[in-house]
Amino acid sequence: YLRDGLLDHRCILAHCIHMREEGWSIVRDPGSVIAHCPTSNLLLGSGRMNLDAVIDRRIPYAIATDVGASPTVSMLAEMARFLAVHEGHSSHATPCEALYRATLAPAQI
Repeated sequence: YLRDGLLDHRCILAHCIHMREEGWSIVRDPGSVIAHCPTSNLLLGSGRMNLDAVIDRRIPYAIATDVGASPTVSMLAEMARFLAVHEGHSSHATPCEALYRATLAPAQI
């Protein structure tokens, strides 16, 4: 993606599950953002996005739905899944954070 110029212009990347350390800067530096789809990741067995890594690196992200791999487009359901998936793994997974990431964050992105 980087080599072909696909990360320019605030590219929206989905999932970001299996990231190497150098991958985070490849996402962050050109100004790309992340669409975090926790229900899809869970149902596909992909894993869990490293929420702390995303926040520590100040990479913008929003909670999103993946209509191709998720049984719902409900943002309320996605917010609940966000809290459940990250419970015990990140102190950033709070109800306030879920609300922000499902409403204002995508509008800003």
